[in-house]
Amino acid sequence: MKQVQEIENQIAELAYRLQVLKDELEQIRKTCVHEFIKDTYTQTCAKCNLTESLYY
Repeated sequence: MKQVQEIENQIAELAYRLQVLKDELEQIRKTCVHEFIKDTYTQTCAKCNLTESLYY
């Protein structure tokens, strides 16, 4: 049972760290001066890796 609790604690810590990283990425993308590289269907920023669809 102790191992199960430790794993649950690790999962909770990793989930928190993942959310922090997602928030940081979102902030970077909001302030990025995008340099898009286009292909047939999408464009992707070379700096922050933001991907947008060119067709709906």
